[in-house]
Amino acid sequence: MCRIAAVALLFVILQSGNSGGAASSNPASRPESLPESMPAASRAALLEDLRQRAHSLKSIDPDDENMNDLKPIGEAVKDAKIVVLGEIHGDTNSYLIKSRIIKYLHEHLNFNVLAFEAPMFTGIELGRKMEKDCSVEEMLQSKVFQSPWRHAVDLEPLWKYLLNTQKTGRPLRFCGMDSKFYEERGSDVCPALPYFQAIFQSTGGDPLGADDWKFINIVLQGKLTIEKRVPESFDRVERLIRCVVEAIRERESLITKAKSAVEFELLRRLAANMGSSFEWMYGRRASASASIGSFTNPRDAAMADNTEWLQRYYYSNARTFVWVGGFHIGSDSDRWSEDGAPEKLNEWIGLRSASQCLRNKYGKEVYTIGISARIGAYAVYEARDEPPIPIGQCDGESFEKLMVDAGLTSAFMNFRALPPTHWLRTHTINSNVFQPRPIRSVLTEAVDGVIYLNEASPATYDEPEEPASRGK
Repeated sequence: MCRIAAVALLFVILQSGNSGGAASSNPASRPESLPESMPAASRAALLEDLRQRAHSLKSIDPDDENMNDLKPIGEAVKDAKIVVLGEIHGDTNSYLIKSRIIKYLHEHLNFNVLAFEAPMFTGIELGRKMEKDCSVEEMLQSKVFQSPWRHAVDLEPLWKYLLNTQKTGRPLRFCGMDSKFYEERGSDVCPALPYFQAIFQSTGGDPLGADDWKFINIVLQGKLTIEKRVPESFDRVERLIRCVVEAIRERESLITKAKSAVEFELLRRLAANMGSSFEWMYGRRASASASIGSFTNPRDAAMADNTEWLQRYYYSNARTFVWVGGFHIGSDSDRWSEDGAPEKLNEWIGLRSASQCLRNKYGKEVYTIGISARIGAYAVYEARDEPPIPIGQCDGESFEKLMVDAGLTSAFMNFRALPPTHWLRTHTINSNVFQPRPIRSVLTEAVDGVIYLNEASPATYDEPEEPASRGK
């Protein structure tokens, strides 16, 4: 009876208690925002609703063998082919809970591929190495990973688990799904390019000259200088990429015979990534006033295409984890805004994240899980000797503040299970699920579920020249 009364009161609150909509250049297109102040009884109803619907998590430790508290997550994703896991970049707690979820879903729901936000070619190569012989130290220090994850000691439990599964009858495979070609900045050569050259040379000769490959290498590493970012250079890039694509198509039978049908399809996928990587890095079609999506969309679309190819073809209808962070996890960005930042009012308009693209392709077979915290800080490898960076606390009635005031310090909430008229479905609310600062959105449209951890903790990094701190 108490639950019914609370929900009834909540309905009254949200029908009559609003003070206005979220900031927008087109206010009619965005739902009203949750009031930042409301009567005590009204607020109590919201907190009771969260307590009733959220599922507490007892641990974030991947080595905790009692994982009964993760059953609600398993139930939420039981029909999914792809689970997208977001994070706060450089946050220990994000890495640990994601690792624990991966372990649980691999063991109990037969998810069997981890597609990481890492260059596709080198990620696949690392996965192949793991299947044969690889150490935790090699995983920790691999150049495949970008700054938030490279040398991150907090990922050691995940790498240990993943490597151990390679020796069983149910291995968890690893691969990269990013359209990038370079590994960590400072590398001299994009590793995929010698792979292209070797295959071309063994199947009739290289269609490009040494200077052409050198130029492509510079371009794909983002090293094309400002002075050379001119139409002539861009025309050359597009001409060379077309030449690579056409050479692969014309040599299908030769490449398939010399390598395999899988390697031929991988070459085609990588060649497509060349174009999207070029467009993403240099934003040829973006105007000076364009939004984030105008230059990041090519990369996100390619990440979704790569994930689809890996899930359906390379691993033959696998159940796949996608490890990403930041705004790559969110959908419905046309309704995002940032309070107190008029200059960022339309920054997110037009963004089509990798998660949004996957949802468009797979529908309900994709389940996205965001991770948020209200307080704390994060760190990245390049800034490991500097003070940790505080996350932007969500003021007012943010999702995080309501969760902590409801007494939920670590919990999962399945938005898909909410009724159509639930207040989280009909109002915008601040959250840092997409960035370590408040962004207002219809959170239930942006992600399918959220793990709230209350506090972020700066990631710990090993020095690359030293052995990993906790051994193999």
